[in-house]
Amino acid sequence: EESIRQKMEHKEEKEKDLERQKMMNQEFKKNINSKIQEQRDCKMKEILEEAKRLKDQKKNNEELMKYIKLEEQNTNKNKYEFIKAQQLLSEERKRANEIEKKNKLKVELENKLFEEQRLKEDAEKVIGKLEEEEVETMKRIKTTTQVHKSMEKDFAELSTSKIKIKTKI
Repeated sequence: EESIRQKMEHKEEKEKDLERQKMMNQEFKKNINSKIQEQRDCKMKEILEEAKRLKDQKKNNEELMKYIKLEEQNTNKNKYEFIKAQQLLSEERKRANEIEKKNKLKVELENKLFEEQRLKEDAEKVIGKLEEEEVETMKRIKTTTQVHKSMEKDFAELSTSKIKIKTKI
C-alpha cells in the first residue's frame, strides 16, 4: 500500500512536471511569435517608409528630368545656357545614382525581411517539434499508467486468490 501510494505520488509529480513543461513551451512559443511579429512589423515599417521616400524622390526626379529636357532645348540656342543645363544634368545623374543606391538598400531590406520570415518558419518548426515531443511524453505516461493499473489489478486478483486458498485450507 505504501508502494502504491509512492507510485501515485510519483505519477502525480510527473504529471505536474509535464504540465509545467507544457506551460513553459506555450510561453516560449508565444514569446517567439511576439518577437518575430515585432521584428517583421519594424522591418515592414522601415521598408514602407523607404519605398514612400523613394517614390517621392522618383516623382521629383521625373519632374526634374522634364525640366532638364526643356532646358536643354532652350539652351541649345545659347552656349551659356547649354553649359548650365549640363550642370543640372550632372546633378540629376548624381541624384539618379543616389536613387540607385537607395534601391539597392531597399532590395537588401526586402532580403532581410525574407530572412526574418525564414527564421519565423524555423521557429515554428521548433515549436512543432516540441509539441510532438509533448504528445509522445503524454503517450508514454498513458502507457505507464495502463501498465500500472494492470499491475494493481493483477496484484488485487493475486491477493484475492491467496485469501480464497487460505480459506479453503
